Amino acid sequence: MTKSAVVPVTSLLVVLLSIPAIAQDDESQTIALEKILGNPQPFEGLTVTMAVQFHQLGRLDGPVFTKFEKDWYQNFSAWPDASNLWEKKDYINDYQYFFISRHSKGASQIIHASPYSRWLVTVQVAEIFNGKPWFEVKGLRKLDKSV
Repeated sequence: MTKSAVVPVTSLLVVLLSIPAIAQDDESQTIALEKILGNPQPFEGLTVTMAVQFHQLGRLDGPVFTKFEKDWYQNFSAWPDASNLWEKKDYINDYQYFFISRHSKGASQIIHASPYSRWLVTVQVAEIFNGKPWFEVKGLRKLDKSV
């Protein structure tokens, strides 16, 4: 192989190796929870990342309508990160349709989460029922600062 042929092959190899990293960045966009709740349909099936404030564990179970059976998924509620929880209208409007697999690493983290703790969650907008998105949590990370 000549020296002039090595340069294009090397360049091509660098480009091909960088494609998965680019694709991974595009798979999950950071979007505010409020934006998805305002118009969930365009997000159905997408994976997005959002910051939320954890409220509490839930007991939702809808096996007739969805895959989120309580034996397999832990349900929890959270507020949008921008919520002013000292105001009643924000406090009473937590969003309860977050589901995390009980077999995931993050399940034990969320089960022991403190109310008002902030989390960066990566979710798939798995389903939409009655205009409300149901989120399957694919990953989460606790943020340092809480409300």
